[in-house]
Amino acid sequence: MNGLKKRLKRIFGLLRPEEIIFLVFLFFAFLAVHYIHGLHGLRYSYLPRKIWGAFTTVWFLPALLIVLAVWIPSAVLKQKDRQGARLPRILQTSAAETLMVIRDFSSFIICIGLYSVMRNLVPVLNPHDADAVIAGIDFSLFGVNPFIWIRQFASPGLTRFLEFSYFSYFYTSPLLAAALYLQEKKDLFRNLMLSIVICSVIGNIGYLLVPVVGPQYVLRHMYGLSWEMALRTFPVPNFAKVTLNVSRDCFPSLHTAWTIITFYYCWKWKKIAALMYLPVALGLITATVYLAIHYFIDLPAGAVTAAAAILIAEKINMKQRPIKENLEGR
Repeated sequence: MNGLKKRLKRIFGLLRPEEIIFLVFLFFAFLAVHYIHGLHGLRYSYLPRKIWGAFTTVWFLPALLIVLAVWIPSAVLKQKDRQGARLPRILQTSAAETLMVIRDFSSFIICIGLYSVMRNLVPVLNPHDADAVIAGIDFSLFGVNPFIWIRQFASPGLTRFLEFSYFSYFYTSPLLAAALYLQEKKDLFRNLMLSIVICSVIGNIGYLLVPVVGPQYVLRHMYGLSWEMALRTFPVPNFAKVTLNVSRDCFPSLHTAWTIITFYYCWKWKKIAALMYLPVALGLITATVYLAIHYFIDLPAGAVTAAAAILIAEKINMKQRPIKENLEGR
């Protein structure tokens, strides 16, 4: 029994923090399905398709496979190398290196896997959309509806730039990660990878606790009012056409959080690159309100999420470094 405990402890010692986070999330996600099953007294076959389908989504399965199928052989290879054993020639080829590269970049797929599951679970676990509260906070802070106020600056050119900036979200973090990886900035790379996973976890918890659809869905009717009236009319969301297919993924704004994390590590890497990225980063954050995707209050919530993720990730990696070095030295 003690031997088994030692082996399990050693195995989990070889796991990276983001992989542990993902596996813990997987455990609690299945518990959530059990909770829903008990709450409604339904057999699994009668659970809403979107919930059970979340565990077979095309994004969730690759995340799980990468964490398990890629981690296991890479961990075994390292273990054999440390023991001085001769490895089969096939494992000495680029295939082994490819597995390690996939594992190194798996944080991005893990984040998509986390989101794909929670997107389906949130409307069922917490069906009480909080748009009325969040929109009311915006109005109380400014005395106007920010997503309507900002439209006074609208122009075709600005709209195209902000749309480009908004969708750069899917490319800038991976591009920065690739640059850090190729230049062997190991500490920055590991901090970036762990930060985005922690950020995604905090964000998904926020989605569950404060499910928000966003003004583009529930306040669309305000565009039918005159500009002055829509600007100063207290926002009363219309949930009539909101279905379970609509994501509750506004509070906090992970577009804002990821952008801040990306800019922060870009600045730590090369300040000139960060300054070149700054207009796009500011454009992305502005676009979240300009395109009526987020309420304004989602943005500072995203900034706090980013700061927390960076602090937690750097502390974890700082503590993990001597542990990993000790394990690899044995």
